Amino acid sequence: MKLEMKHIFFLGITAVMFFSGCKKDTIEIPESNDPVFTARGTLSGEEFFIVAGDNGAYMHTMTNVENGVNVYSGNLSNGDFGIELGVFDGLLDLIDDQFIVELLTNNTPGFAHSEGQPLAELNKNLIDDLQNVHHINWYVNNVFAGVDIVKIQEPGKYYVCANVTFNDMSTASYCNELIIGFESGANCTIHSNVSVAGELICSLINNTEQVIELNWYLDDVLIGSNIYVDMLVSPEIHNLRAEITFANGVRRTKEVLIDGTQANRDLADFTIFEENQVQVTPRDFNLKLAIERNGKHYHSILANNANSIVEITNIEKYENNSAGNDVYKISANINANLLESDSMKETEVQLEVTFGIEIP
Repeated sequence: MKLEMKHIFFLGITAVMFFSGCKKDTIEIPESNDPVFTARGTLSGEEFFIVAGDNGAYMHTMTNVENGVNVYSGNLSNGDFGIELGVFDGLLDLIDDQFIVELLTNNTPGFAHSEGQPLAELNKNLIDDLQNVHHINWYVNNVFAGVDIVKIQEPGKYYVCANVTFNDMSTASYCNELIIGFESGANCTIHSNVSVAGELICSLINNTEQVIELNWYLDDVLIGSNIYVDMLVSPEIHNLRAEITFANGVRRTKEVLIDGTQANRDLADFTIFEENQVQVTPRDFNLKLAIERNGKHYHSILANNANSIVEITNIEKYENNSAGNDVYKISANINANLLESDSMKETEVQLEVTFGIEIP
């Protein structure tokens, strides 16, 4: 049977989001009753077995977006019993076509876990040159998040904007992307200075990878593509943005405020928030698991899976899907803990599963 799925992925449960500005989108994908997809195991010692095409069971597939990160997902369910499994994207700032390579070389992934503590803090006191800042309104993913200090609880890729009010009641706004709780492929920060004569000199510093392409924008107008830029600016606040491509394929965007009036209203980019984040096990390629059985819901995100076992036993080319993309059939053995939603008690699950994944 030809596989009628646009995406075949691991499936994640609904994220436990501590941060009110987080967004979760789901792209609905056609389902399949191909009997190649199966799950067998035990939950709290009770056996179960489900196969696509039997007793109304289907393999539903989708890509969930949690805190700006793709969770490649699949749900094998017959309506009464269902298993959902998902893997977090581990290439947030790398080229996408490396995903299957990384998955093939990382055949023993772990489980994602909610740390229960803030991973990063948007704090105006950490920004350089803030002596003239009265307050900052923070926006995360275009949603107001708080004043002056905002804590980010969950790993993710965030779009953060600072609406700044200075002591003279003038205002300005600028934005940066932040990667929290995932490995960063490359990073840097903008160094800029405006002389008394209005001469702007800007460059990149603390590069962790070689820069192969760089475009500078002043108030959204391209002003240069060299490592250093030297130009005159008008006597007002400007947004200076650098769009950077590194040798390893990483693309980052950084933005600062520069003050052409010499009134000390220059503000640094947000690299400091990435550098000061709590060091946790990166969520790259980590799994999420959920089971629905007898009206009860079990999930992995808050369970203790420090000693869990996940083993990918086979990956092979399966078919092209209806979109013409490659699909791989993947088999895995899992021994992990799940948390029952109502009782909040942990229970053990042992699982053998076969599912598919499309190369992103």
